[in-house]
Amino acid sequence: MPKLSCLPIILSIVCAALIIAAGLTLWLPASRVHADNPTVNVWLTTTDGRNTITPQSSLTFAPDSGANDTTIEVNEGQQHQQMLGFGAAMTDTLAYLIAQKMSTSQRNAVMSALFDANNGIGVSFVRIPMGSSDFTATPANAPAPYSYDYQPAGQTDPSLAHFSINHDLTSIIPMLKQALQTNPNLTYMANPWSAPAWMKSNTSMIGGGTLNAAAFDPFAQYFVKFIQAYQAQGVPIYAITPTMSRASPATTQA
Repeated sequence: MPKLSCLPIILSIVCAALIIAAGLTLWLPASRVHADNPTVNVWLTTTDGRNTITPQSSLTFAPDSGANDTTIEVNEGQQHQQMLGFGAAMTDTLAYLIAQKMSTSQRNAVMSALFDANNGIGVSFVRIPMGSSDFTATPANAPAPYSYDYQPAGQTDPSLAHFSINHDLTSIIPMLKQALQTNPNLTYMANPWSAPAWMKSNTSMIGGGTLNAAAFDPFAQYFVKFIQAYQAQGVPIYAITPTMSRASPATTQA
């Protein structure tokens, strides 16, 4: 019985994880050089799996002829904020699927499709969850959700003597490094879905809670140690935020 390739399936999962919604058409400049009528490359992804970052015909900006239903108007004389990049999150689950569930050729194909600016869509900005997020592939023998300084119930570690990013060394960091090799212009930012449970009023990484006053300094050092540890692994962090969402408390995991 022939074995079906899992690449389209996993690529669809990757696209979903990267929040490329059904029917969304992604347009990126084909060239960074200014031109009077610049050409843009187009890729299409649909939830039925028939299109997974599928190249479409290129389009060229030109004066509006009135024949198109949709017109994109570009006013080069009015500038606003500069966009640093476009992308999504390298979650634990996404990294696990790419690193552990794909062959080398499949993995390279997916990473190229996502991060290569010439042969793929050129994802240029990636968020890294600091510990557990909504998408976590935690082994059965490990605490879930996990942080970089897990402590059994009733114990604390204000000096962060047990801080470790070992969890990320298996899948997350290798995939971040491969992404950076594929696109050297990639920018990484990071934020936690929750502080470690022992820092919080409810002693849990889920279900709300607030950061204990005694944990203010340890939580700040938690960020410092994370940035230093990732830098030592060859993954530079451009920016951090205290939480994963402006609408959520900095110490609460959704």
